[in-house]
Amino acid sequence: MFIKQTRDQKTYKKICSDWRQFCPEYLHISGAQADRIIALLDEFGPGIFDLKQLMNISPETYRIVEPVVKDHAILHNGETIELDPANAQRVAEAVSALRRQAALKLPVSNDLTSRIARIEKRFFAILDEIDQFVSQGEEAAGLFNLAVQRMSSALSRLITDNRL
Repeated sequence: MFIKQTRDQKTYKKICSDWRQFCPEYLHISGAQADRIIALLDEFGPGIFDLKQLMNISPETYRIVEPVVKDHAILHNGETIELDPANAQRVAEAVSALRRQAALKLPVSNDLTSRIARIEKRFFAILDEIDQFVSQGEEAAGLFNLAVQRMSSALSRLITDNRL
């Protein structure tokens, strides 16, 4: 992938001395966003990007469906569904079904550590979704700003009220 190759081989240095400066000027994304894209590529390979072209999918959800994503298709219920815009609805339905199946298989522990881990996992999934939303551009970020402020205030109140 171009972004990873550019960073790893430092070819950006031909036109810009700093990666964090190069990304917004030439890639039109932040350095942090570029690093997250590269991390996804390193962890999952190009398959996650095939799926991301059709739907918003978190790394957690991709981990669930990754075993059935093969050769630009998703295998579900004995059917091979090409990762193509024409099949976007069927792909989304297959991913939803796989998520439901995975949820049914996970033992739900009610001990405190497990409960906190589940809350944290959901929290970071929400942060990932927010990040993807605001990276769509200034208008989306502006629309979302007030909601983020309300959520931040609620978290601050929770911390203060419970002396965390």
